[in-house]
Amino acid sequence: MSGARFFALVRLIHYTGLRVGEALELELRDLVWEAGYVDVRRSKTPSGIRHAMMPSDPERFEELWDAMCRWLEWREEIEPDNRLVFVSRPGKPLAYNSVNRSFMRVSERAKVA
Repeated sequence: MSGARFFALVRLIHYTGLRVGEALELELRDLVWEAGYVDVRRSKTPSGIRHAMMPSDPERFEELWDAMCRWLEWREEIEPDNRLVFVSRPGKPLAYNSVNRSFMRVSERAKVA
């Protein structure tokens, strides 16, 4: 998985409390930066449909913004017509299993697995 994509995904999950599956279903229109939330339209449970708030702390918001901008800039070059935030190199939705493997590798390297 690309470093920029994984870093953006981890930041987004960490700062908004999204589940991995929710993050992978996000469309570009779901990132509402001006209002400071992520519009979760698809979730594991009906109660999961919500506005997930972005950090109110300016420093944390900027960390999330920077990570997402780096990924979205790169993403625009490889898949400009795809509506999903997180895509794979061939332009398909990023698979949950791919994210899980990346988390496992990072955990093993950090010796927290």
